[in-house]
Amino acid sequence: MLNIICAASTSQGLGMRPGRQVGNRRRSSSMSARLAAMPDIYESPIEECYSMVQLQMQQQQPLGAGRASQILQQLALRRAGEQQPVNLRQLTASAGPAGVGASAAAMLHQYTSSSHTGGTSCGSTSSEDIEQSTDDDEDDSSSSGPAGAPSESACGSQAAAGDLASAVSLKIARPQPPLVIDQLEGVLASAYEWQFDAFALNEASQGHPLSTLGYYLFHKQGLIEHFNLKPTNLARFLRRMEEGYRQNPYHNAMHAADVLQTFHVIINRSGMVPGYVDPLHMMACYSAAVMHDFEHGGLTNDFLVNSLDNLAVLYNDRSPLENHHLAAAFTIMRMSEYNFIGALPKAEFEKFRKIVIELVLATDMKQHFSILSHFTTVHRLNAGGGVTPGTSGSDPFISLNRSARSQGSGSAGASIESEKIVLPLDENERVLGLQMALKCADVGHVTAALPVHIKWVTQLEEEFFRQGDMERQNGMTISPLFDRSKQGITKSQVGFFDIVIIPLFHTFGKVFSNCRPLLTYVMRNYRYWTDMQAQAAQAEAQGLTKPSTSPAKAKFTGPSPLGAKKVAE
Repeated sequence: MLNIICAASTSQGLGMRPGRQVGNRRRSSSMSARLAAMPDIYESPIEECYSMVQLQMQQQQPLGAGRASQILQQLALRRAGEQQPVNLRQLTASAGPAGVGASAAAMLHQYTSSSHTGGTSCGSTSSEDIEQSTDDDEDDSSSSGPAGAPSESACGSQAAAGDLASAVSLKIARPQPPLVIDQLEGVLASAYEWQFDAFALNEASQGHPLSTLGYYLFHKQGLIEHFNLKPTNLARFLRRMEEGYRQNPYHNAMHAADVLQTFHVIINRSGMVPGYVDPLHMMACYSAAVMHDFEHGGLTNDFLVNSLDNLAVLYNDRSPLENHHLAAAFTIMRMSEYNFIGALPKAEFEKFRKIVIELVLATDMKQHFSILSHFTTVHRLNAGGGVTPGTSGSDPFISLNRSARSQGSGSAGASIESEKIVLPLDENERVLGLQMALKCADVGHVTAALPVHIKWVTQLEEEFFRQGDMERQNGMTISPLFDRSKQGITKSQVGFFDIVIIPLFHTFGKVFSNCRPLLTYVMRNYRYWTDMQAQAAQAEAQGLTKPSTSPAKAKFTGPSPLGAKKVAE
């Protein structure tokens, strides 16, 4: 709604309409003169509209019945109780590519909250029926924004409800809501640590973990400046992706934020930069993590295929979830207000899109063992756990001695004194390495601190139980470990670690040795599950009654969002 109002206001010049009384014309003339004297630095109608409103408020002039008054009234009703507007110039220039300070963290949160136009009442989009997406999307995006966007009159009449006097009395520039910026900054600062708590980020960002972390990383890594990205569109896209994550126990926006952070730290601390990851690959990696479970319904691929779901039919039973995540996200990106990479040359966009597709499709657990085997073969990993040198006889690693790093606090044990940068032989090997990195990130909670890890597992178990309930209701065979009347995945973690997790992180760490701290954290959590399994076996041998709750639930009973990935598909 705000975009529509502001666009209309700028198209009409923000001045009073002809035929008004003399007093109003004088105020309009004064306002127009002041606006004309200001430099033309506005990057969007929103910013220009905000500047006009703030100028009007500073003059403390009574409101007339013209166009500017209408905008003031509508914005006052719309923005009641929300954050004060954010200047886009300050947002993009506050910290520069080297880092984001306290003010930038605050503006980041405010901007992602204020610039987004989503919502069911005015302009929210949906890509549920992705199979119906045609070239009409492009026409809609160029003419009226997302599908179904209401007209200005519809939004205006909704905002104009109420008494004008009470609307005018509302403050436009309100103080920030009770958000602890220090807490948010502290969580964002830990984005370079091996261990991360997405639950803390969700709390500090007031329920916007994915858009907050996503914008922070794009800004801090200098991608916005490097590719001349439009901050407005990037913020809108990230918030739209976040809204597309449904309220599943596990596959939700917090999980996407957790995967994004883990992928980010692996990329930047494993030795993948710059050999494997240049700026374009980094932007593709971040984008893939953001959209990798977009519009996930909380059901596995197997369920969709066995129930002949529309997605399974559409994608011929081949990775229906992953194909939908990609198609739905790229459909959103085609819309003008969400297309943050519109300035990319055609060749770079095609490469970006190809990388994102290859990465997201690799998150289907049906492909797990084939990808792991391919990675092992390409890097000639021998049975002893080493790396066989290439045919040239040269070591595939390049060691760079560096001083102790300021970000070494997240390592397991001593600080990192040297980095090993790995160079791929070709683009195929580069993409394969990034696929392995995203696969590690997708189950990255296994490396988290034990309380955080158990929260994830508990939430994943609940999501699986809900699918089992649906399978029972529909007369389908209940998937293994999905029956809530029996043991769930909290009773099978030792096997999951033995078969999937430990080989994955061990193999990846052979090539990217800087990531070995992740395997250390994996083994710490593995030890917890083996201890619990041993205690359960001992209790059973002694003839004791089996506990009615799992070890994880017995220790951590509070509800919490999220878990792991589609490990049982």
